[in-house]
Amino acid sequence: MQGKITVLNLRLLGRPAIVLNQDPLTNFVSEKAVSLFCYLVVNQKLHAREALAGLFWGNLTDERAKANLRQALHNINSLCPGYFEINRKTVQFLSHQPHWLDLDQFLELIQSAEIDQLQRAVSLYRDQFMHGIASGHSLEFEQWVGSMSEFYYQKQIGGLQTLIAHFMTQEEWATAAQFLSQLLQLEPWNEKGQKQLMRCYAYQRQFDKALHQLEKCREMLWHHLEVEPTAETVELAQRIRKARQAAQHNIRPPDAPFFGRESDRATLRHKLKSSQIITITGLGGIGKTRLAMQVGLENKGRFLNGVLFVSLAHVSPTSNGHSAIAEAILQAGLGAGQRQPGPDESGPSTQRCVDFLRGQELLLILDNFEHLSDHAGFVADLAQQLPDLTVLITSRQLLNLRNESVVRLDGVSESVLLFHQFAKRSGADLTKADEASILDICRLVDGHPLAIELAADLTPFQSCQQIATQLEQRLETLSSTHADLVDRQKSMGAIFEASWDASTVDEQSALAKLSWFSSTFSADAAMHIAQADPKILIRLGRKSLINFQDDRYSLHPLLRQFLVAKLPQINLSFQDLAETAAAYYLTLLADFGEQASRFGPVRIEQKLAIDLDNFVAAWHWAVENDIHALTPIVPHMQSLLSDRGINHLAYNFVRLALPAAEKTDNQSLIHGLRLQHLYHLFWDDKRYADVFKSLQEIEKEIDPAAQTPEHAYYQLIAGWYFQYQLGEMKQAADHYLKSKNIYADLGFHKQTVGRWLDLGNIAFEQAEIDEAEACWLAGLRLCEQHLIPLGSAILKFSLSQIELKRHNWMGAEAYLLEAQQLSQHHTGLQHAILGALGEIAVINHEYDQASVHFHAQLEAVNLRGRLNEASAAHCNLGRLYLTQNQPDQAQQQFRQALHLAKLYENPAMLIQIEQEIEKGAF
Repeated sequence: MQGKITVLNLRLLGRPAIVLNQDPLTNFVSEKAVSLFCYLVVNQKLHAREALAGLFWGNLTDERAKANLRQALHNINSLCPGYFEINRKTVQFLSHQPHWLDLDQFLELIQSAEIDQLQRAVSLYRDQFMHGIASGHSLEFEQWVGSMSEFYYQKQIGGLQTLIAHFMTQEEWATAAQFLSQLLQLEPWNEKGQKQLMRCYAYQRQFDKALHQLEKCREMLWHHLEVEPTAETVELAQRIRKARQAAQHNIRPPDAPFFGRESDRATLRHKLKSSQIITITGLGGIGKTRLAMQVGLENKGRFLNGVLFVSLAHVSPTSNGHSAIAEAILQAGLGAGQRQPGPDESGPSTQRCVDFLRGQELLLILDNFEHLSDHAGFVADLAQQLPDLTVLITSRQLLNLRNESVVRLDGVSESVLLFHQFAKRSGADLTKADEASILDICRLVDGHPLAIELAADLTPFQSCQQIATQLEQRLETLSSTHADLVDRQKSMGAIFEASWDASTVDEQSALAKLSWFSSTFSADAAMHIAQADPKILIRLGRKSLINFQDDRYSLHPLLRQFLVAKLPQINLSFQDLAETAAAYYLTLLADFGEQASRFGPVRIEQKLAIDLDNFVAAWHWAVENDIHALTPIVPHMQSLLSDRGINHLAYNFVRLALPAAEKTDNQSLIHGLRLQHLYHLFWDDKRYADVFKSLQEIEKEIDPAAQTPEHAYYQLIAGWYFQYQLGEMKQAADHYLKSKNIYADLGFHKQTVGRWLDLGNIAFEQAEIDEAEACWLAGLRLCEQHLIPLGSAILKFSLSQIELKRHNWMGAEAYLLEAQQLSQHHTGLQHAILGALGEIAVINHEYDQASVHFHAQLEAVNLRGRLNEASAAHCNLGRLYLTQNQPDQAQQQFRQALHLAKLYENPAMLIQIEQEIEKGAF
């Protein structure tokens, strides 16, 4: 049976406590033997016996000192056998023996950044190092004990201070008080710690205990330093006495439990610690006051003198605004019991207000400040004169102070729950059938809390579906007759009317014109459509009338409804406004079409996506009001919208516009839209018979000698039809050549390049390599002359295929790398380039590099969302694994390629994969 392990446990932070196997060691021959034991365990090096005799018995003769040392060592060794190596000349503690020393544990824990580790560390400190060891030791030993004591004492003080700072920051006052008590046991003269402890008691509303601590502070300072407490400490006591006499806050209890806005509440909690002036801003009715009151209630404990809520809604914005604000604060303080009437109430109210607030650690909530924004300087003056004051302001308009910290409110994310809460209060009995309509209501009001409340109040009288339907058309739906609602909050119209009245004439004009936007808009669009320059946009943003995010502006949908109704006040109809907006966006759309080859498809797609709703609205306006406005855009629609992931939009645009165009005599527009329609019939719907029939009809209408974009595009689609559907390459080439010549004469460089590419493709398919190279080089020269990088990339990729045919691997790779650099934003072309680079790497036996290219090819396909093209990438990986004699991996890739080819009905790829599978004998 294995013997029990002997363990030594030694505590030296305080009076030495030595335990062996849970039994205290007490039978030491003398106190110096205890000291020697502790010294040897702490200093675990090899010690000369002569040095130890001198250290502990230096006041005796050598013979007596050595005799006492022998006796002490024998005693130690007998009490704790096996832990010391003792011979005639040296002594050493055997550190490998199982033992635990509080000093080691303390140092390990006290250096941690973890709070729980620090708490464990300070709990180990019972008193000063080896406290209570009797005097009579040598001076050298006493100096050693003194230096060790000071070292661990300072570590303990530092740990306690860190814990105190942490728990006071977290507002865990009771825990902070515990550690402060420990600190003051070590340093009773520490006046800062005394004040902190007073605060902890006061924040827990233990005012008597806090004031008693002042007397203890006074006693300790006089006893240890013979000084009185500083004026700052006395002032703190006065604040505590004042806090004991006054109410903690004057905020009325909410009529319903507050929930939601967790992020905003957390932001405000943080700002209350770091900022002196904080403004909660947002549209009227967005919930600024409710949030401020809730934050005041939640954080009242962190302000020694509590929270004072001051409503400024009824304060008149006169030239004497400073005095009016000050008087409102004084009256609120009097009503809350935080202020007693002074002997002289006739002095200036601003000075009396400062005197009332001086010396108070107070959260002052100033509600509804927007109409007093011209007097924001008074708030700045208060903050400057009263550093212990924190001011929380609710306002639709920013105060525009340098040290103002802002929290902007949007709609609540918990809007559905809020609707249910208000509906329940109104006595409505909602069912699951109402949920869809409730979601519509919350979407239509964009989570606006007051709008949700007003809508929910209607539920006893109307269905949720009726409310949602009316909300889309009539802002007046959102109104209430509740007697306890102030007039400005009885309807959303009243809310917005107050903001409208507070706006200048130029702001009103800009706002009304911005009502055209149902989506986000740019600063440039605001300038061209609403004549809203950056200065006006900034002013509207400061008044919470427009939102700004990610370089885009937006209006709340309810405010937009209100502003549309205001257009007659600025002598403008919505129809005239829509005409201006449509002209701007249709011009932009045409410009994008012309620039598509320069920017590249991905960047154009991004530009289109940002303003897509606005482009759609402009297109609809043109179809309904001025179909001719689309004429400059139609020639560019293929390059603008095709193969950009939004083909359906182009198709819908064409189908929407074509009937209106056919009612006019604008043949250019009619033919252009018909040809765009044919493009989608051919590529997307694959309705080849309809395409051929339409081509024949259009051929009869177009003058064969016409040099128009429509005629060139007709020849292009005819070329596609003969090439891809009928396989008649000579007829296809004839059409491409005619199309190329027309585009060249018109100066349509990108389209001309495209036809050189098509002519080269036909020659390449017919193995006319030199002819294909000549066509592609002609197109490349045109690209380089007119800076068409994407065209250059496509043509260089095509030329690389010629070099592959000629087995010129280096030449092919050079073309491919240049094409890759030019087409970084075109994932479709990147897919093809990476596949070709991988094939060249396989030919050169660079299998690792080939694997990199093929996996990148697969990633490019996935990024593009074109999984129908992924089968080629899987097939490439399968061939690579076969080359590397990895049949299992190859089989997995070929099966994936086969699955995708069947899923997306790609017969050519199916044949190729089946051949590879047969070759691999899977």
